Amino acid sequence: MTTQTNPAQTEQPITPKLNPNFRHRLSILGDEADAYHVTDTVDNLAMQADCLIRMIQDQFIEGEERSGKLSDQIIYYSFEAVADLVADMKAICRAHHEATRTQADGDKGDAK
Repeated sequence: MTTQTNPAQTEQPITPKLNPNFRHRLSILGDEADAYHVTDTVDNLAMQADCLIRMIQDQFIEGEERSGKLSDQIIYYSFEAVADLVADMKAICRAHHEATRTQADGDKGDAK
């Protein structure tokens, strides 16, 4: 007699979840949720994105100013990096909004 096991009943190994520390993406001035630090962080990310875009733009210049042809793979991953930088900027702005909203909600509760 063979015993069949229900796959739903067998214990599946739990895959650990990534939880990276992205503090290196924040301002070197600190990670406080105030306008100064958020502005510095977003400005640094924007400068990185701008540099990548300008590097890619160089690929479409004709003449002596052109520094050399990048591979399609480099151009693709450069655009991918720009998209990731923009996503980081959006996430930082959302986190700032949540932090300041939570603080404001807490301050309202203290006033009661």
